Amino acid sequence: MREIIKPSKTSTLIDNIEQSLTDIKNNMDKVTKNREQTLSEIRKQRQMFQDQIKQMRVEINSHLDTLEQNILQELDDTEDKIKSKIDNLLKQLHKNAKTIEGLQSEIIAVKE
Repeated sequence: MREIIKPSKTSTLIDNIEQSLTDIKNNMDKVTKNREQTLSEIRKQRQMFQDQIKQMRVEINSHLDTLEQNILQELDDTEDKIKSKIDNLLKQLHKNAKTIEGLQSEIIAVKE
């Protein structure tokens, strides 16, 4: 009778080991799949952040370009106003110089 029980116990033990190995393999497969999905998600998030950074850089550069154009336009406008004032002043100075030359000529004529 011992000999009948012994193979039965061995068979049950082997079945239990086989089931345990199958369970371990299934668990390893699940963990592997989960880690691969996690890696994939990390790659997707990295790409998303990289794209957002690039877009933000484009927007910042565009804003800086606009600021630059506005500042340069203000500079041009201010330069034009100052040039105009200086030109008017120079015209007035030339006019006054001619008037003084005329007066000097008249004084010389009066003296003679």
